Formats: sequence, structure tokens, C-alpha cells
Amino acid sequence: MQDGAPVNPVYANTSVVTPTPRSGYARRKSFTHLSYHTGVYCDGCGMHPLMGPRYKSKVKENYDLCSICFSTMGNAVDYIRIDHTIRSRGFYPRCKTPMLPSRAFRCGVKPSKVKLESQFIQDVSIMDGTLMAPGTRFTKIWRMCNNGNVEWPSGTQLVWIGGDQLGDKGSVLLDIPSEGFPIGGEFDVAVDLTAPSRPGRYTSSWKMAAPSGHKFGQRVWVLIQVDHRFDPIVDSFHGGLNLNLLPEINRQEEQEIVDVNAIFYKRGPCAMPSSSNVTPEIIKPLQMMAFLSVARQ
Repeated sequence: MQDGAPVNPVYANTSVVTPTPRSGYARRKSFTHLSYHTGVYCDGCGMHPLMGPRYKSKVKENYDLCSICFSTMGNAVDYIRIDHTIRSRGFYPRCKTPMLPSRAFRCGVKPSKVKLESQFIQDVSIMDGTLMAPGTRFTKIWRMCNNGNVEWPSGTQLVWIGGDQLGDKGSVLLDIPSEGFPIGGEFDVAVDLTAPSRPGRYTSSWKMAAPSGHKFGQRVWVLIQVDHRFDPIVDSFHGGLNLNLLPEINRQEEQEIVDVNAIFYKRGPCAMPSSSNVTPEIIKPLQMMAFLSVARQ
């Protein structure tokens, strides 16, 4: 409209009307329509992520303000206004680089389960069916092998699990080093026991247990025959027979004492177990039978 042009009386008192959308109501911008800047927070009020216009400082490194904080704290000279997040091409890769899984977790391969195990190798002392007098104190020793896939931890015990409880001990702490006992190694497990006061056959079963109390490995046992006719006084008169020694050791001229604290480290597969703690049959040591024949004369 030019200056001095006649005014149309129809539009003289008409104000400019904003056209309404086809939906029939004015479109309003909600809070969710505001742009947000991923990974950026306002150093004034702590808004995270920063929503709406972002004012980035020119003088302070890594310093940003939201529009509200900028109106009270900032000035146009020291800040740059950023309305939308700037995304540099190549900052986000189109495809993530695939990570090769480990051999244990590849398709079709189940990861190996950590398992504590123990295998009986042989009896070191007190063969099954050993005869002894009532109340005799003795040390039972089993040779065990770590045939699992993890070291025996320090704090591993030997626990009584059933049968006759020969004595007052229900568990024995094994002398395992702090770094653990290696896989494939052999270890002598010992427990001090006492024969009952009444004659008869007695069996006591034991098993190894982790510090948590979880029992693992093969069950081992000690089987003795208590006989009141087996007099320890007569035994001492005939050379001091040591029940804690193997028959082969007792026949030697110079007897050796079995070290119950000995630890046998042996790498590789476990040795084949002997039959003395596998078969339930009673095995009477030869030297014991010979002694009884002499004592009864």
C-alpha cells in the first residue's frame, strides 16, 4: 500500500489474521519439541541434557548455558548460540565394528563350567579292615588328586559325611597354600581318629569341602575292626607295630614314620586309584595276621 492511497472501507478496521491449520486449532509447540543437545549440560543450573538453545562460551573452555541461565548470566559477545545439535559426519559410525567372541563363547560351544573335583588315589595308612584295640588313636591318610579344572582354594577342609564318627572331629582344615593347590597335583589328606571302646566293625566316610561348605569330589572312608583281644601291651612287646605305616614299610628293618603333613605336587593326569578304598571287602594286612597268630600262642 502506498502513502496517500485510498483505504478500502471494508478492510479499514480489519486486523491481520493468522491462518489456522487445517486441523481446526492453532499449533502449539510443546516442551518436547525443543531440541536437545546430547552429552551437554548447563553449567549454570545443571540441566542434562541441555534443551532448547545452547549458548557456548567463547572465553571459557567447555562451558555452556541454557537460555534461562544465559538471560541472567551471559552476554551476546562472549557466547555463541546453537539451536540444534551439531553432528559431524563420521562421528557416529554407520555400523559398529563387530567384536569377535572368545573361543569359549562362540556359536555352538558352551563355556566350560568351573568345577572342584578330587579323586582317590590310594590309602597311605590304615588299610581297610585293619584290626586294632579299643580306644586306639590312629591317623588315617588318603592320597587324593585334584582332577578338576580349578585349583583347590586355601581353606579347603575334609569333612565327616556319615557312618561312624571316630572321635570328636567333624572336619579338618587342610594345609593348602594361599595360592591354592594345582590341577593334577596329589595331596595327602590326614585326619586323627580314635577307635571305639566296643568291639565291632566301624566305617567312617569323609569328603572334601570348599571354604563355602560346598562338598566335592569322591567319597573316601576308613574301615577298621575293633577287637579287645588285640592288646596294645602285647603289641609293644613284639616290636611296636605302627598302624600308621604301610605293610611294606613295616617289613623294613629300619622303620620310617609317615609325614602326615607331606604335600605331593605332581603335574599331569591323576594316577590310577588303588583298590584298597574302592572295594567294600575287608582287607586284613599280612603283618597284622602274623602278629595275632603269635599273640594267641
